[in-house]
Amino acid sequence: MGGSLTSPDLKKGMYLTAAVWTNPDQREDDPDQIIRALARLPAGRALRLECMTADLKPCKATVENRNADVDQPELTLTYSAGNPRGEQLAFFLNLERERRTRLLEGRSTEGNMYWDGYFSPGRYDSLTKTIEYGRLLGGYAVSRVMLLGSCGKDVGKAALSENAYVAVNDGLGRFKRWEARGMRIAGTIDVPPGFEMVFNRIGNFRDWFSEEEYAQFADVLKNYTCSSPELRQMEQNMVSFIHRDFIRQLVR
Repeated sequence: MGGSLTSPDLKKGMYLTAAVWTNPDQREDDPDQIIRALARLPAGRALRLECMTADLKPCKATVENRNADVDQPELTLTYSAGNPRGEQLAFFLNLERERRTRLLEGRSTEGNMYWDGYFSPGRYDSLTKTIEYGRLLGGYAVSRVMLLGSCGKDVGKAALSENAYVAVNDGLGRFKRWEARGMRIAGTIDVPPGFEMVFNRIGNFRDWFSEEEYAQFADVLKNYTCSSPELRQMEQNMVSFIHRDFIRQLVR
């Protein structure tokens, strides 16, 4: 089986006929379902396999997932009802579990969660989705450092861009208007490590977020500390998303 799924009882040549969860009613007999049961096995949990040996004698084996990084525990995020940012951040909390589920169900051939993630195709075009993900990830990154600090790690320095303007005068030297001249770097802002790249696609950051949006992030973060498993897992999954799924949109 490879990876972190281990079993001293499972031998080469065995035929798996069923996978049985802790609850005997949760029994998978179909070959595809057996594979899915193995793939979805949470870290620290065991699954009983019913099998036949190479000479077709009945046997049983137990397989255990010993690596917490392979399937993170399913956690729940706390936020107030009606908080749209809380709902979106909750998706990232169990992102890797969702990624594997979609791969197993054939909903995404590559498991790319930008295309098959929270901001689903059909509701948003590519540019709009990029902006929305940028607002979510950027807003969270800034809010987390503002409210909880560096959490004992070196912070990342994200470049802040702003529109650059030049004054246009008439033939007599009198001011007529301001004219946009692209973007310029206006400074940096502290963010958790791994979030810096998000700001490549955010212009005029200070104009992107209202007090209401910061309050939505604070509504989530007030429930956690730097050592909270929920916070650590969510940030780990967000950084994975940025560098695995979102990166193609960020470097354009």
